[in-house]
Amino acid sequence: MTTDVDSTFQVGQETAFDSIAPGGQYGVLFEDDGIEGLFHAIDVGSGQQLLDTLHLYDADRGPDRTRPCRVRIMWSANGLAAAIALNENYYALFDFVARGGYCHSGKPDNGTGWARVRQRSLTPEIVRMFF
Repeated sequence: MTTDVDSTFQVGQETAFDSIAPGGQYGVLFEDDGIEGLFHAIDVGSGQQLLDTLHLYDADRGPDRTRPCRVRIMWSANGLAAAIALNENYYALFDFVARGGYCHSGKPDNGTGWARVRQRSLTPEIVRMFF
């Protein structure tokens, strides 16, 4: 596992963190647009094509807004899976081989058609497979 991003931000304030896999083919982007937190999968090799988006939280009901939130973006050893943890809790994971995106809410539906998995809910078992 490689941790590429380890920083803090304030939930509900516009911010973004991006990370590119060690192999350079894929990337991820975390953004808080002031309303919600989202995690995006990107195909860097195809000119920054958006592959999938996962909903992490609503800013008014997400992580504690009264204190800074720690964000970490990690890559699996082979660079084909990425996860995001907020305040030491895994919130989402992309498996670029199986073309799966997983988060606690399992939302949104796969609007881009990239994901091949139907079950999008993040479970401890899925996290253990990669991290």
